[in-house]
Amino acid sequence: MPMTLKRSPGLIFGLMGLANLSILAAFIWLSGPDWLFYCGV
Repeated sequence: MPMTLKRSPGLIFGLMGLANLSILAAFIWLSGPDWLFYCGV
């Protein structure tokens, strides 16, 4: 039990991080080049 309890928060935060990255990637891809120009790229 202690092993699973120690691992579960990492898995939850990992999934949340992946979800946030995918949302950011989708937002950047949908907004297109304008977003890159705003960042000065």
